[in-house]
Amino acid sequence: MKKPRILLFDCEVSPNLVFAWRLGKQYVTIENIHKERKVTCICYKWGGEKKIHSLEMDMSLHDLTKHDDHADEKMLKEFCKVYQEADLAVAHNGIKFDISFIRSRVVKYGLPDVAPVVLDDTYLSSKGIGFNSHKLDYLSQYLGIGKKSPHPYQLWVDVMRGSDEALIKTVDYCKQDVRLLEKVYDKLLPYIKTKLNRAVFARNSDLCPSCGVAALVSKGVRTTIALGIRQRMQCSSCGKCFTMGSIPLLNNKEYAR
Repeated sequence: MKKPRILLFDCEVSPNLVFAWRLGKQYVTIENIHKERKVTCICYKWGGEKKIHSLEMDMSLHDLTKHDDHADEKMLKEFCKVYQEADLAVAHNGIKFDISFIRSRVVKYGLPDVAPVVLDDTYLSSKGIGFNSHKLDYLSQYLGIGKKSPHPYQLWVDVMRGSDEALIKTVDYCKQDVRLLEKVYDKLLPYIKTKLNRAVFARNSDLCPSCGVAALVSKGVRTTIALGIRQRMQCSSCGKCFTMGSIPLLNNKEYAR
């Protein structure tokens, strides 16, 4: 049975370097930007595998005297190749930040656009559940999974100043985020709506749409106005609850919605 390739990833971005006349609250315009922000590293892993891969910017091309540089171009080329191999991507705040910012740099370099891979965003998905916070660090600790590695402000400064050691520490920080991301995602999966239906992907209506395991148990029926009578189901493997009905998607079979 074919299983989806799930890519879990996170990226770190350098801050804009700006010039300001004074301290305190003020309006910073594009004229204040001395150095454009860029991707410093991207860490990723494939679901089911232990190894966490990393891509880093080329420090030899990093130049604080230039308004922008090409230090992250090669890294983005490599990541875009990796990204297009995924059937599903998973990131925390990936829709509004990670992929969005990565695309801004892809456009800058005139690279082929990021592949249209469906993305499960643990930040947005967790919004439907009443957690005190939806930050990755909070969710990790609340769920008893672990916590983020420390990343002091000085580390960002040292990376901007061209420190290879600071970049290595930033990569380690990013790798820990990917570890936490996978565990948080696995924990949330039975309670959120994933964008990849595992049953449809495997062309097998007997599988759980969330985890892809054939362990479905009937839990009675549910009557709806739009879809009529639908079968309540629950996966005895991951605990996901869902309904099935008479809506043919592939080969006139019934699939979970």
